[in-house]
Amino acid sequence: PDVDVRPRGCFGRCGEGPNAAAVVGGATVEWHAVDSVEKVRRILEKYLRKDVDESAAQCLELHFLAEAAAKRKDLELAARLYSDALATGHAPQRGP
Repeated sequence: PDVDVRPRGCFGRCGEGPNAAAVVGGATVEWHAVDSVEKVRRILEKYLRKDVDESAAQCLELHFLAEAAAKRKDLELAARLYSDALATGHAPQRGP
């Protein structure tokens, strides 16, 4: 089955975020400090038993790096990283 992703309200643990939760075996499991593509990959593969598409993971990593560069006002680097993300060929991409 697919993973159903939905926004969630407050965990009450903002200082430990970004946070994620999933229903695994009928119980809600929470993860904290989910701040990298590698951590997302580990959750999907280990706990939710989902294969992670390599181009999707690479695209997401490049997108995160581009967002960070844009926040630092390094727009040349951000543009290059966004272009690299698009070049991965992973189709479903949307901006914020």
